[in-house]
Amino acid sequence: MASEQRFEKLNQHDLAEIEVRRALVRSWIAHNPDLVRALDTIAGRLLFIDSVISQQLLSAEMVYEWQCLGIIFGDALADRLGLEWQVVEEEGFRDPCLVAPGTTIVLFPMTMLSKRIEQGDNIDLHHFFDGLCEQVTAMRKGGAFDME
Repeated sequence: MASEQRFEKLNQHDLAEIEVRRALVRSWIAHNPDLVRALDTIAGRLLFIDSVISQQLLSAEMVYEWQCLGIIFGDALADRLGLEWQVVEEEGFRDPCLVAPGTTIVLFPMTMLSKRIEQGDNIDLHHFFDGLCEQVTAMRKGGAFDME
């Protein structure tokens, strides 16, 4: 029997977990206040993540760190597309996700980068980001994913 997914607003524990991941990324660049401030913008987030990828600063085995960058990537997606952080609970696990309000569109950015890196994929981050944004925008316009 398939388990049911339940979507919920982030609780205090979920918010704290996400903030811990953001804080880890900020700690990598804490010596440079301009870089830390850049993480407050979509362009700054993408530039930072792209530099980590292109300079191969993290190994594929550093899954937690890649997932921390996934949260930053998710923040960029949320800001660009007006998505909301929520949590999905399934089989006793709670995972952060992004939801397009009023639709059934759900993204899991925390693992988007780590899974691709683990598989040995080369990531063209800006192309990947733009493609996701185009797909979500098209899905929203089509109306097929609107909640009834």
